[in-house]
This record gives sequence, C-alpha cells and structure tokens, in this order.
Amino acid sequence: MKPYATLLLFVSSLLSYSQDTTEILRQLDTCQTNTAIKNWAVQNSRAHLWEHPEFSHFVLATALSRVNPKQDSLMYSKIIGEHAILHAIRKETDSNLYYIDKALAHTPHKDSTNIGYLYRNKGVAYNQKDQFNRAIEEQYNALRWLPYTDSVYRPLTYLELGKLLYKIDNNSLSISYSEKAIPYFEKMEDYHDLCACYNTIGLAMINSSPIDPRCIQMEHMSRRVAKIAGDTMNINNNNINLGIAHLQLGNLDSSAYYLHKAENTGYYFKHDRFVEQRLVIWANLLGLYLKKKDYEKAVYYADLVYPVAKENEFNFILEHVTASMVDLYAELGDMTRA
Repeated sequence: MKPYATLLLFVSSLLSYSQDTTEILRQLDTCQTNTAIKNWAVQNSRAHLWEHPEFSHFVLATALSRVNPKQDSLMYSKIIGEHAILHAIRKETDSNLYYIDKALAHTPHKDSTNIGYLYRNKGVAYNQKDQFNRAIEEQYNALRWLPYTDSVYRPLTYLELGKLLYKIDNNSLSISYSEKAIPYFEKMEDYHDLCACYNTIGLAMINSSPIDPRCIQMEHMSRRVAKIAGDTMNINNNNINLGIAHLQLGNLDSSAYYLHKAENTGYYFKHDRFVEQRLVIWANLLGLYLKKKDYEKAVYYADLVYPVAKENEFNFILEHVTASMVDLYAELGDMTRA
C-alpha cells in the first residue's frame, strides 16, 4: 500500500497546484489597475516562495505579461524588481543581480527613489559576493539617486556604506557614514539598525591604528539599544567586541569577563552557522591567557581553536592563532612545537 499512498499524495499535490494556478489567474483578472496587479503579484509570489519558488516566479511572469512597459514602465520595473527580491531572499545572488539590472533598464528616470533603491540592493548583492569595492560603488550610485528628503532608503544606504568601508579598513569614513544614519533611526525608533550603527562605529574604532578607546562607549551604546530591542544575537556580538576591545587596550580582566560571557551563553555553540564566532571567542581567549601568562588555559584554547579553524579553512583566524601558538610554545620551552 505504501507506494500507492505515495503516488496518491503526489497526484493530490499536482491537483492542488493546478487549482492554485486557476485561482491565481482568476484573481488576476479582477485587478483593474497596474498598481493592483503589482500589489497582487507581490502578495501571491511571496506566499509561495519557500515551498514552490518556481510558482512564485510564474505568478510574477504572469502579472508582468498584463502590464505594457511602454504605458507603465514604473509598475513593469517594480514587478521585475520583485523577481530580484525573491532571488535575494533565497540568496541566489547572480539571478538577483540579473533582475536588478533588468528592472533598472525599465525604471523611468523621474522615479529617482526606486532607482536609488535598486542600486542599494545591487550593492548588497555585491557585498554578498565579497566584491566590496563594487558594492561601495553601487551604494554611492544609490545616494546619487535617492532624494535628500528620503528617510527610509537613504539612512539604510549610509549604514551599508559604513559596514562596507569598515571591511576595506577605511575606518574614518565608515564612522562618518554610520553616524549620518543615527538620527534617522532614532526618529523612526528602528532599534535594530540603530544598534548596527553603534556596533559598526565601535568596530571601526577597534580596527583603527591605534585603537580608539571610544570603541568601548560605542559597543556599550549598541548593547543598550540591542537590549531595548530584545536582540539577543547583537547583545552576544557586543560581548565579543567588548572582549576584543578590552584585550587590545590591555584591560585583561574586563576582556576575560566579556569573552567568557559570550562563551558561556551557549548561543554560538548550538548551531554550525556560528562556527566563526566560536573561533573568534577561542582565538581571543588564547591571546588573553597568553598575555596573562596563564599557559595552561592558553594551551586549552589553542587545542580548541586550531583544529576547527584548520578544518573550516578560516585562514585569517588560523594565521593569528598560529602566531599566538608559536609564542605560547616558545614560552613553554617547547621549541619543536613552536
């Protein structure tokens, strides 16, 4: 009976899918304007995104066929842009970029807000591809198009630039753009992005040479906002950043407090996607106990971090850990391992 039951379930799924298609087309026929078609397409395509992504794109393609680009290029481009958003949500970056460019080609120049929005999304996509300079270029394109009065996409673009410029070690400009976004997010009570602003400023200050001691204040500000938002992930990230900052400033006891706080939450040890955070905690605890000359604990964290960093090919972390281990075993007189 089992094969027949499976077949019946499969046929039932196909019939349901067919019925959905018929109903979708019936609903589309009731839309009287291009704006209504676009809104209907967005709602119905996103409803099927995870279980039937191909159906979501069918919905959008069907809606697109009902809009004449010569008569309403704005709605036409917005439906194409929704294709891009679906690919972005599923982290299909190349397809996302393809549809963004297609949407840009149809967006009328008078709609500078939508053009700016598309360029911003293009920058986010290049960031996901680790093409940071291209991502920065696209965010600057976004700012050229977005009106100065825009209070939604402009601050998000400032914040995105802050994050990107930190990644290429342009710390002063990273701080500048992140600071520009703060008043907007405060006014909107957008605590998630406000937290990200303070955190980005803190990271850029930690990354500065020499380290800017104000980074401690910024990370505490970020942590305070994260608590208001109930954002556990950012609170834990702030603990890591505070531990690193205090370590670089020579405040070893404070560093130990925050790094162990991050380690003991268990947050980063439940899921494989947080392996990098675990390695960062362990690598800094290795450096901390090396500075405190507590070699037993240093060896403990060296043994934890090295094999996992090597297995997962986190070469940047591995480089720093290896340097610490050379110093550690030299201190222990084990020149063979050093």
